Amino acid sequence: MPFLKFLAVLTCLILFYPANAEPLSKATADALDQQLITNAQRYTVVSQAVRLYKNDELIYQGIHGSANLQLSVAAKPEHIYPLFSIAKLFTGVALMQQVEKGKVSLGRSITEYLPHLPKHWRNITLKHCLNHTSGLPEYFSNELIEKGFLKDKRAVFDALQSEPMQFKTGETSRYNNTNYLIIAAILEAVTNKPFLTLVNDNIVSPLALQNTGYANGSDIVAGMVSGYWGKDGQWLVDRGINWPDYSFAHVALYSTLNDLEVFIKAVTQGELLSAKTLKQMWQPTILNDGTTGRYAYGWEYGAEDDFYRVGHEGGNRVRIRHYIFPTAPKDRYTIIYLTNGNGHDLWTSVLVDSLMSIVSPKQFPLAVASGLLIDAALADTSAPKLDRLMSELAENQAVAKYGVETFIMIQAYATLYSAGADKSLGLFALNTRQFPKSATAWVNLAEAWLRKGDKKQAIDGFKKALALAPKMSNAKQRLAELVNSDGEP
Repeated sequence: MPFLKFLAVLTCLILFYPANAEPLSKATADALDQQLITNAQRYTVVSQAVRLYKNDELIYQGIHGSANLQLSVAAKPEHIYPLFSIAKLFTGVALMQQVEKGKVSLGRSITEYLPHLPKHWRNITLKHCLNHTSGLPEYFSNELIEKGFLKDKRAVFDALQSEPMQFKTGETSRYNNTNYLIIAAILEAVTNKPFLTLVNDNIVSPLALQNTGYANGSDIVAGMVSGYWGKDGQWLVDRGINWPDYSFAHVALYSTLNDLEVFIKAVTQGELLSAKTLKQMWQPTILNDGTTGRYAYGWEYGAEDDFYRVGHEGGNRVRIRHYIFPTAPKDRYTIIYLTNGNGHDLWTSVLVDSLMSIVSPKQFPLAVASGLLIDAALADTSAPKLDRLMSELAENQAVAKYGVETFIMIQAYATLYSAGADKSLGLFALNTRQFPKSATAWVNLAEAWLRKGDKKQAIDGFKKALALAPKMSNAKQRLAELVNSDGEP
């Protein structure tokens, strides 16, 4: 569907709310409950707190698992969860509120608001920062955690001025926390208020969010779940990061299912921003070459099947998504999916898709197909059976539209990060059988073998990739590293 038509429908959705949503059948609700159990067992998810809405009405709530493993505390709906980068949605809304008031303009250079910024950043606008298309150097790294954070935003900007740009401004979308430090600094400059005060005055207090705030790793928040990192299917206690206050523009937010429901509804129903602003916000970024970027004014944006989705992920643990169907304006869905960790490096999109494919299989055919392929991989399905399954899935219009090679690759990496290298190898190998002349498919298989620790198979994969694409620089580099490390096996 043409995007302009989508915008017209979006405006109607904001101004005219559809009829009440029909409740889920008991069979569907039971299937969703079972899927939470399956997700916990399959991906070693510690706890899950989920709410699903249709047309702003709650149609499902599921709570499963443990808020604290050491103390055997069961998860409850009122538990508080760290939201990590979902903080960026609050920052984005705070910025757009100031745009509505005429305090800032998205098209103006960031150096007009912050004259102390490096002169070579003058072509970067607030819109570039909001959409992660600025190309600014990233300030946050694991090394920074070890060394210690700089004292304030000004010190961060000064330290970055000699760093090279990551890419030409507007050329691509690349997630970058520096962008949101810039946004927060500009908000403080134009309002003469500290960032946290601004968010509290314009979002938290007006919405009466009772259990929403910001905290670093050493803070004790009553009612908050314990966090866990995963390694090879095992849980490690997450001690958290002692974030400086200035980082709260992009991280360290915490909240509950109840508060997030209030926030999302306030956004979609025009309580925090006008319909005109929301219409502007949920347009995808257009890059320099005319293609679509990955963000819509700070919201993750995607178009699949017959819907558009916006939302955000946080810390590989939590995700919010809002789905809009231009051809079916009475079918808007919103899902809030909170976890406190898992045993691997699970993509939360896998969890979300596993539920949406049950809620409405006809409206989410790509999620259904993804689930079938991942299920087969996790069941150690033989190569011939995987080939037959993929032949069937390739006839799915949604898969064909998405691109079969890309579809397989995405499910392979989803399996790799969600369940480990062993389980993913079947899908990476499947892609090389389906697309034997794809150098990318062979590189991906080689990388999976390397994750498993099999250098010989990895070297073989990189060699096959280079035979197809001799100038493929990443394959050349990886092969050289492997051979030089301890010689040809």
